[in-house]
Amino acid sequence: MEQYITLGESVIISGFSMLIVFSGLLIISLIISLLKVISNQDKKKDSEIVKPVEKTVVAEETIDNDEEIVAVIAAAIACSMGVGIDDIIIKNIKRTNNMDSWTQAGLNEQMLSNL
Repeated sequence: MEQYITLGESVIISGFSMLIVFSGLLIISLIISLLKVISNQDKKKDSEIVKPVEKTVVAEETIDNDEEIVAVIAAAIACSMGVGIDDIIIKNIKRTNNMDSWTQAGLNEQMLSNL
């Protein structure tokens, strides 16, 4: 006595299986959204307690210091490119401190590959 599954039964089984999977994913999504709401409430409470203090910082930079920085940057670029310092024209230098860890790792890898 062999039992066979008909086409209709296989469609019903597939439908219930997909229903279970998607309901599980929906529950996980709702849990994640609930955790985001809870974590944002904690941040709102902290921001109400701590009031920002405004500070004015005046930084005085000497021209000699700026010229040294430009010279060091030009030397580093010339060394990495394998050309002389006279062949490089520096038009603008911008400081970038807002690098995430992936960007920093990429830059480190690129600099170490040239050694």
